[in-house]
Amino acid sequence: MKILQRRRTQLLLRFLALISFETSCLLARLNLNLDTFSSLFLD
Repeated sequence: MKILQRRRTQLLLRFLALISFETSCLLARLNLNLDTFSSLFLD
């Protein structure tokens, strides 16, 4: 029973890591898009 609990915890941690990675990638892409967008209009 304890092994199952540990496995579930590992899966949860992996899931959270994936989500945070995806979020950071998305934010980086958004920042990049905002930079190009503002440079297009401000230049």
